[in-house]
Amino acid sequence: KEKKKRVQKKEKKNNTNVNTQTQNNYKRDSIQSKTQKNKINKRTKRQKEEKKKNTNKSKSPKQNV
Repeated sequence: KEKKKRVQKKEKKNNTNVNTQTQNNYKRDSIQSKTQKNKINKRTKRQKEEKKKNTNKSKSPKQNV
């Protein structure tokens, strides 16, 4: 009986490990997706700002003349 109980305990431990591993994977994936979104957002923001700067540059000489 004691041996059987020990084996069951070990199995339970393994199961919890698997669960935590999957949870960790989910966490990691969600974090990765968040960082990717942030990177993309930053990139688009930078691109928009550069575009604005470029349009301003092109307008300035025309205004002077």
